[in-house]
Parts: sequence; C-alpha cells; structure tokens
Amino acid sequence: MEEYFNVINALKNSKRLRHWDKPPEDYGPNNPEDSDYNRNGLKDNGDFSKIDFSDQFSFTTEVETEEECQEENKDEVPTDTQHSSCSAEGPSECVQQYLPISLDIACKAYEQYKLNLLLEKMSLEKSYKEAIQKKTKQKQEAYLHHLNSIYAQHEKEVEEYHLTQQERIKNEENVLRQQEEEAQTAVQHCKREYTSEVSRQSSQLLKAAEQADLLQSLIAQLQMLHTDFVTKRNVMHQLLRELEGSEIDRNTEARFNNTRTQVEDIINSSCQKALSRVQIDKVYKALQQELTTVGSIIQKLESRKVEKANQEAERIQQENEAKAKAAELEMERQQQAQREQERIESEQKQEEKYEAALEADKRDKLEDFKQKIDYFLEAPEKLSKDQQWEVRRKATMANQINKDNHSINRDKLQKLLAEMRERKAEPDVLASFKNSVMSNIVKQVAIQDALGASAYSWLLVELVTFHPDLWDLFLYYLFKLCPPLMPGSQMCREGQINIEKLDQYYSQIGKYSTMYGFVLTRISKKQGSPIRAAAVGWEVLANVLSQPPLSGITGEVLLRFIQSFGFTLQETYRKQFVKLMEFIVKCYLPKIKECTEEGGQNCLILFENFLAEYKPNKLTQNQMIMKYM
Repeated sequence: MEEYFNVINALKNSKRLRHWDKPPEDYGPNNPEDSDYNRNGLKDNGDFSKIDFSDQFSFTTEVETEEECQEENKDEVPTDTQHSSCSAEGPSECVQQYLPISLDIACKAYEQYKLNLLLEKMSLEKSYKEAIQKKTKQKQEAYLHHLNSIYAQHEKEVEEYHLTQQERIKNEENVLRQQEEEAQTAVQHCKREYTSEVSRQSSQLLKAAEQADLLQSLIAQLQMLHTDFVTKRNVMHQLLRELEGSEIDRNTEARFNNTRTQVEDIINSSCQKALSRVQIDKVYKALQQELTTVGSIIQKLESRKVEKANQEAERIQQENEAKAKAAELEMERQQQAQREQERIESEQKQEEKYEAALEADKRDKLEDFKQKIDYFLEAPEKLSKDQQWEVRRKATMANQINKDNHSINRDKLQKLLAEMRERKAEPDVLASFKNSVMSNIVKQVAIQDALGASAYSWLLVELVTFHPDLWDLFLYYLFKLCPPLMPGSQMCREGQINIEKLDQYYSQIGKYSTMYGFVLTRISKKQGSPIRAAAVGWEVLANVLSQPPLSGITGEVLLRFIQSFGFTLQETYRKQFVKLMEFIVKCYLPKIKECTEEGGQNCLILFENFLAEYKPNKLTQNQMIMKYM
C-alpha cells in the first residue's frame, strides 16, 4: 500500500507526466494534437505500446537501494534501451494500450508507474518533496478557496437574512399603519353613528307625538266605519229575511263577526293602553274590506229582490197568457180532431173503394185464368173419394224432388209423365192428377230455398214441355199466392195482408219471384217454345215499377226476380234493360227508401247492396240454373 502511494507521488512530481491526472481536451487551434499537454509529457519517452506489463517484469530488483537509483538517475540511461530490453526479456505483449483521450487514464497511472519506475526512482525524494510541497500548497489553496467560498456564502446568507428582516419590518410597519388607519376610521364611524342615533331618537320622539295624534284620528275613523258596518249589516239581514230561502255563506258570516269583534276590542282598548299603528291599520283595512263585501251583498240582494218581484209579475203574466193559450189550444185541438176525424172517414171511404176495385180487378184476372182451367178445377168433383185419394197419393211424387242427386229427379219426371200417359184414357182422372201436381209444386216452393226453387222450376218446365196445358194451371196457382207477379194487377198494402208475420210473407213473395224467374229463364232456353219468356218477364217488371212502392214487398220482388231472370233480360233487351236498371237506381230506389218501414228494412238493405254492386251489362247467369239441366 505504501508502495502504491509512492507511485502516486512519483507521478505527481514527475516532470514528464505532469498532466497525467487531467482529462484530455478536444483538439483545436489552441490545443494541437502534438502539444505537451496531449502527449502528457512523453514526448521523448518513445513508444510505450509494446511494453510488457507481466508480473515477472520489473525495472529494478528488490535489493536496489536508493543510492543506486540516484546514481542510475544521474547516468540518465535512455528509456528506449530499457524498454527494448524489457520487451526482449518479456515475450508477452502489452495487453492494454494507453489511450490519452479516455477517462481511464487514472487507472493506467499505476501501469505507467511501472514503466517509468527506474527513471523516476533516482529523483524520488526530491520529487516527493516537491510534490508534497506542491500538494500541500494546493491543499492550502484549496482550503483557503473553500474558506473563502464559505465566508462568501455566509456573507450572502447574512445579507439575505438582513434583507428578509428589513422586509418583515416594513410589512409589520405597514400592518401597524393600516391598523391605525382602521382604528381612526372606526372612531369616525362611531362618531357618525352616535350623531345619527341621536338625530334618529329625536325624530322618533317627534314622530311618536305625531303618531299619537294620528292614532286618535284613525280610531275616530274606525268608530265611524264600525257604525256604518253595523248599519249595513242590519240592512243585509233585513233583506235576507225578506228574501226567503236566501242565505249567506257561513264562512262569510263568521268573518263578519270576527272583524266586528276585533274592531270593538281596538276601540275599547284604545283608552286603556297605547296601540300600534300596524294593529289599527290591519283592523281598519279588514273593516273596509268587510264593509265592501257587505255592500256588494246588499246590492245583490236588492237586485235579487227586484228580480224576484219582476219574476213574480212575469209569472202572473205568463199564467194569464198560458190560460189564454190553453183555451186557444183546446179550441184548436177540438177543431183539429174534428178535421182529423173527417180526414180519416174520407180515407176509409177511399180505401174501401180502392180495396173494392182491387179485389174486383184481382177477381176479374183470376176469373180469366179460372175460366181457362175450369176443367182442371172441377175434375176432382167428378171422381169418387177413392179415386181422389189415389190421385193425391200419386201426385205426391212431385213433392219428393232431390236437390243433391238430379238423376232421382229425372226418374220422378219419367214416373209423372208415365202416369199422365197411362191416365190419358181417363180424362177426368188425368185432369185431377195434373191439378194436384201443379198445386203441390207451387206449394212446395214456399217451403224451399232458392236451390229448391231452381229444382222445381226444372220439373215444371219439363212437364209444361210435354203438356202445355199445365202452364195456365201453374200461373193460376202462382198468381193466387203471389199477386204482385200477375200482369196488370195492383199490389195490396201491408194492412190488407192477413198474416201474422210480415217477414214470413216477404220471404214467401221472394221465393215465388225467384221460382218464376227460373221458370222463365228455362223456357227462354227451350227452342220452339210458344211462350215469350223475355216479354213476360219485362211485363212483370214494368207492372211493378208503374205502381207506388210498398214497404218490403216491392224491394223483395225486384231483387229476387232480377237475380233469377235479369241475365236473360240483359241478353234480350240490352240498352233498354240498362236504362231500366238506371231508372231503378236513380228514381225508384229513393221512393222505396221513403216508404220502407221497420218490417221491410232487411229487404231494402239487400236490394241496395245488389244495386251497389251492379254494373251495366255485367250481370251473370245464376249458377243454380246450371245445376239442373
């Protein structure tokens, strides 16, 4: 360790390595690369890059003395020869190289010391002394410099402290000055407040004196208002007694009593103790408000009293007028009743005449048909009872039409035709049989639906095809049960219908109209038929439309007949049929609506729906016709 410090001292005292402990500086104009500073005092030392740093190598032996080192130093042995011998004796090359620009120069100081130990060992004591003196001087200078810096720092701190103290003293002086000013301001404020309080107390004393006089005047006014209030209240109660049934609200009456009590308390206590202006003003305002309320109530009561008097006078006048009007109305009613009685009697006479004419017309037309078929109607009378029963039994085959299986119906037709052929030799039996068959067919239609009517229309047309004399017999029974279908007939009114239920009669009329339309449709399809079906159907519609409509009957006949026979009329008459339908929609339907009563509303609704869906020349053939062919 002692040897290490000796090396350090030797390096510090070396003239050639005097810059060993300083870091390298960048090259520049003021610091050339080959300057003594950058070469670190090794300008004449040669190249040390190949020096061996192994432990076996040493510049001196361990037994060398100081004197020998000094003598060697005097001889100034060149370092280059020693370095070369060092390299010769130590074959290993130096592992590390000296890099003057790096920070590890201090680490390499010890190694450089080994290289230059022999050269420096001669002058070690002198170098030590110089180095120690130099180091001591440097330490002294550093110590003095440190002391100077400490002193300068202390002086700086002392100066800062004094500055701080001065600033604090100034702040305290400012605070004291502000407190003094605030104290002076407070004293002045207290003086002003004292002066204002004195003046305020003086003014209050003056106002109290004035207020005492004012309170006396207010109390006097309060007494006057109180007297007026009591007077008006008595007047109000007097009016309430006069107007029986009139009362004021209980809350209002309680408020009046409360206000009166407060006013009396104020007036009575004004002589005993001093009252505040606020109390008197409050009671004064309340009294004024209640006084106004009492005045308004009195006005309402007086107006009600006047109104009641007017109403009473008006009531008496109205009673007188009512009596006069009642007398006039009674007289007028008697006259109107007399006129109504006369009108009813005249209408009854006209209806009797109309009914007589209608019945006569009906009888005449039926008589015409009856004359044609008189032979058929009288035939049953010519037969015995057994024969009559046998004819009626066989005629029931016409009642057994099947709506689902048409082959059965064809068999029935063949049986009926066969029976007529068999009875051809017996005219009376044949006539009676035909009469029963036609009667049964027409009666069966009344209990069938539209499909059944189509089936019976097929049967009827087939029978008429083979026996044309059945046509007149069919029309007789049909017109007898459904007069509106008879050409030139007058439709009877509802009052003349001798049935219990109108709906049942409307349904029966509709079924016969449907069957008649089906029959005419089938006849129009028969080639060579002598019956002009289209003309007959047109005559039926013309007859119905030429008469005033009847509730339920007219709409039902038109609806069912057009549904069953309208397509044939459309195909036959074209434009005339379109005009006929347009007349029904625009002119005749409103008349049906006007005359339709409650019982015929259903018929009217169905007819309206049918006409709403109707389009010119767009009627189609009824599908029920096509089922039975």
